[in-house]
Amino acid sequence: MNRRLFVSTSAAAGAASLIGVEPANAAQREHSRGVTTFKHSVTRWPFRQFTVEELARTAKELKMASVELLEPDEWAIARRHGLTCAMGYATVPDPGTRL
Repeated sequence: MNRRLFVSTSAAAGAASLIGVEPANAAQREHSRGVTTFKHSVTRWPFRQFTVEELARTAKELKMASVELLEPDEWAIARRHGLTCAMGYATVPDPGTRL
């Protein structure tokens, strides 16, 4: 293989590898249009100064998807604000023994 053949083959292979690849700033363009690429959530325990109602309202305003570690009777509050509780506490006889 000579240099001319190598360069032409390499250029063709490089161009072929770029087909279908989005520019590096594509994620930034998506974000600027308001499209989120991650689903964020918040847990209740670091924000004990807020009621679940306040936390859910704020989470929704911040475009979060979920409020985690809620008690079973608090799950409806998250749902009322269009949020989920993907990981909540289970109902057990002694709450002190649960993880």
